Amino acid sequence: MTNSSERLDYLDLLKGFAIFLVVMGHFLAWTFPADVDRGFYPLFVKNVIYSFHMPLFFFVSGYLVDLKRKEWKIGTGMTVIWKRVQTLLLPGFSFLLILYVRTGAVYFEWFLKVLFEMYLAYVVTRLVSRYLFNKVSVEMVLHVGAVVAIFLVKRLSTGTSVNDLLSFSAFCNFYPYFLLGYVCCRFKMEKLVASKDWIYSLCVVAWCVLFLVMRETEFPGKKYIVAISAIVVCFKIAQSVDFSKPTLVTRSLIRWGKISLAIYLISPMIIPWFPELGMYFIKADAYERFGSFTHATHLTSIFCQVVSGVVISLYVCVICSLLKKIFEKSKVLNFILFGQKSE
Repeated sequence: MTNSSERLDYLDLLKGFAIFLVVMGHFLAWTFPADVDRGFYPLFVKNVIYSFHMPLFFFVSGYLVDLKRKEWKIGTGMTVIWKRVQTLLLPGFSFLLILYVRTGAVYFEWFLKVLFEMYLAYVVTRLVSRYLFNKVSVEMVLHVGAVVAIFLVKRLSTGTSVNDLLSFSAFCNFYPYFLLGYVCCRFKMEKLVASKDWIYSLCVVAWCVLFLVMRETEFPGKKYIVAISAIVVCFKIAQSVDFSKPTLVTRSLIRWGKISLAIYLISPMIIPWFPELGMYFIKADAYERFGSFTHATHLTSIFCQVVSGVVISLYVCVICSLLKKIFEKSKVLNFILFGQKSE
């Protein structure tokens, strides 16, 4: 039987794994685009990561949104929104100012913006359901209706300034994963995943077939099936971890999961120092000896991406963790930079 502490531990573990993949994905995206060919195999590891890492992040966020709330009122919704103003918008504007001072560029992190919009959409839908219908079935219909409406608005807003300002396309693409996380928590579907081995097996096969075998075949909903299959696999593996005897990897991922926002905000300032490492691998003698990275059976590029990506991502996450410890010693900096109140 999983206790409440272990339940939160495996969610933090998932968040830690997701933020590690975000760091690794950013490193590979900034390092390896100059490879011989930007096709499937030269960027294989990056493509694997990008197939599910952000959906996993939004899924966990949706799972946590209602985890400890028994009753919903207007005050509850206002509390949720105000908390996200502090933990998402305030850090976003703080790092926007830092970026502007450093480079002169004005950029608000799209992830923070989109996640705040998701909380806003969820709270509005939840309150409408609570005060007009107060039935779970109607609430689910309203959530589905909200997703459909969002996709319709997306079609109308594509290419407009509104879409650019609100990152509306990203919001539409990722909101279903947020809602899926909420639904899984609401109906305790983690028990179903834990007890039914065929679900896990089916998801492993589905991801392998659709991502590896049918990678050139596109059809409606393919990216969602690939991402959801990977989420279920990660969810199942996280549930199987023995948190009573955590390893160094487990402890590190849990710690990074708890400070995932800090790692997300700080890491872009560190990663750009490392692209030359990736170029070193590309220009190494192994390339000249063994041939093109674009060959379907050639594993040199994949090996280089995994080795350099894991090493640099570990280093970046450790540095971000140390910086977070330094900043959180100051109540003012911890609140302004990360929206958190020091204990």
